[in-house]
Amino acid sequence: MDSGRPARYLTSGYTAPDQSPPSPDTRRRPAECPALFTRPLVDEVTDKEPGAWHRLRTAERVLRNQWEDRRRAELPHRLVIRMIEDYGNW
Repeated sequence: MDSGRPARYLTSGYTAPDQSPPSPDTRRRPAECPALFTRPLVDEVTDKEPGAWHRLRTAERVLRNQWEDRRRAELPHRLVIRMIEDYGNW
C-alpha cells in the first residue's frame, strides 16, 4: 500500500480497490474520519453533546451527497450511519 495516498485503497470487504485516482474530496476523508471515531468525539456522541451530533450529522450529509467517487465515499458513510444508529435518537 502506498502510505502517501491511502484514499486510493478505500474499499469494503474483499473488493479490489478502484484503480482510478480518488477525487479531491475523497483524499481528505482519511484525515477527517479518524476524528469521527475516536475520543473525544465518540465520548461526546455517547453523552449526547449537541456539538458532537451536529458534527456527525454534517459528516453524514457530506458523505451522502458526495457523488463523485461514490464507491470510496460509501465506506466512511456506512461507518457514520452505523454510529448514528447505535447512539442516536434523531
